[in-house]
Amino acid sequence: FQAEDGIRDRSPSRGLGDVYKRQVHEAMGELKVAESYYKTCIAFASQNNIHSSNVNANLLYAKLLLKQGDIIQAKKFTKNHFNFSYITENLEDRMDASNLLKDIYRTIGDRDSAYYYAKLFSHLSDTLQQANENFTTQNLAYSKHLDLLEKEIENNKIKNQNLLNLEYIFIFIGLFSLFILFLALSNTIIVTPGFIKVSGFFIIVLFFEFINLTLHYKLTNLSHQYPLVMLIIMVLVALLIIPIHHRLEKWLINKLSQKNQDIHYQKAKNTLEEITPS
Repeated sequence: FQAEDGIRDRSPSRGLGDVYKRQVHEAMGELKVAESYYKTCIAFASQNNIHSSNVNANLLYAKLLLKQGDIIQAKKFTKNHFNFSYITENLEDRMDASNLLKDIYRTIGDRDSAYYYAKLFSHLSDTLQQANENFTTQNLAYSKHLDLLEKEIENNKIKNQNLLNLEYIFIFIGLFSLFILFLALSNTIIVTPGFIKVSGFFIIVLFFEFINLTLHYKLTNLSHQYPLVMLIIMVLVALLIIPIHHRLEKWLINKLSQKNQDIHYQKAKNTLEEITPS
């Protein structure tokens, strides 16, 4: 069988191969051939410390022996399975062995031993059920914990977004207030045309940089931060904003500067008229 499947004798897969092939022969009624594969598997698994194959082979071979009426050998291999189940720490294997030993002792009339293994089977069944319930409870608790974490992350995300929006609102209010103050001062004699040019340039730069900052934040979400897409969009935005920026800067500063000069001129004219005798 191993040669047919390309499995080497020293491979741990050999034990499983013998188990599978004996199942074929057992199903076909070739019990002697199946028995030889069971023995080969058990020997190989014991030699190579493959406990899982050893557990399976011992139990299945014990069931075959029990069918053949060989109670003594069936009990021997079932106990081997029972002992290996402690090594593998598998409750289901231990339950299978306990249940089979119960049937074997009941068959030979040993009621005490049959009762012992029946109680052991019941205890293991309850233990396994409790372990499954605990596992289910732990899974539910873990799932609930994950849900809480996801909600907390989502809430923090919303909170951070709200804080970011508030920052943008406060920046806009600050810029708007600064612009109103700039317009108010430009209509007085307190400031000079030179001051209007410098402060106007500064305020317009702030205003357009704020627009650029807002667009960059929105475009980052829309483009999913792909560099090429971001570059193309930002170039298009710059082609639109830069000409507007320069034209608005030139028009507004010149307009306000001229108006401020007129105010200064009118003030000087009024002052001159006041000090000049009629």
